Amino acid sequence: MRITLSEDEFKKIIADMNDKDLIELMNERKAIYKRSLTDKKRDATVKASLAKTQVAKKKIEDAIKQLCEERTIKGNKVKVNPSTVSKQAGVAYNTALKYKDLILEKQKKC
Repeated sequence: MRITLSEDEFKKIIADMNDKDLIELMNERKAIYKRSLTDKKRDATVKASLAKTQVAKKKIEDAIKQLCEERTIKGNKVKVNPSTVSKQAGVAYNTALKYKDLILEKQKKC
């Protein structure tokens, strides 16, 4: 598990410590981490996040279409809300909540 500390938290921890070897080790690890953050890695992370959100949005839009079709076939028994959309799309509920406005907008059109 990785714990991320802010600059202020890091300084406070070091100020409270007396062990010079441990302080040296923490500073060394921090320097290694900062050197590892390259533009190429940041760009790749941004690109991957964008692709992931586009896939999730597409899944949600398809799930809304399917639920609207079921709703017209079965009458008003099928609810179109973030919970049912997340189950139908196979995405997390919190991901569906990000697109709540889209879901409610499409729900009105069903």
